[in-house]
Amino acid sequence: MTGLGVRLGEIAIAVQGVTDTLAQISTAV
Repeated sequence: MTGLGVRLGEIAIAVQGVTDTLAQISTAV
């Protein structure tokens, strides 16, 4: 169960990074 929580945490961080990148690109454009 702990492993699943860590995986979800990593996914959440990855999604956050993608969201931030898209936001920066949108701002740049």
